[in-house]
Amino acid sequence: MNRFIVILRHAQSAGKQAGQSDYQRTLTEEGERAAKALGIFLTNQSVKPDYLLSSSAVRARSTAKGVNESMQIAPSHICYLDDLYEATPDTWLNEIRSIPDEHRALLLVGHNPAISQLATAFGGRTIDLAPAGHFSIQLQLDSWKDLRLEIV
Repeated sequence: MNRFIVILRHAQSAGKQAGQSDYQRTLTEEGERAAKALGIFLTNQSVKPDYLLSSSAVRARSTAKGVNESMQIAPSHICYLDDLYEATPDTWLNEIRSIPDEHRALLLVGHNPAISQLATAFGGRTIDLAPAGHFSIQLQLDSWKDLRLEIV
């Protein structure tokens, strides 16, 4: 069965403000525009994600929401996890494997370096995602539980 994954690094974020944690950093105006533009671009592609998995950090959540304005993934199919804020690629893989198989196309929103490392593992070559950069891949999997990758 064909399954699809779109891996997305959060859009451009503002610098850390006094008294603000890294987790609380927001998007710049350019980052907000880029997230919305990417959502329009992805909506016009042949594969539309039906499940969104994102870090719960403010900049990742804002990116996911901006992208989803045009994609319209159902709120019940959106998951923001604290564990994905400083996740390793293995953490991402474990979360992907837990997604119900009814979902065939995933949108993942996270942070570097892990999100680029995850894209690298899927792509088989070094991929360094810029802010709002994305990587897409089609997989032949019967179940998300069957997903296996070698993370280097």
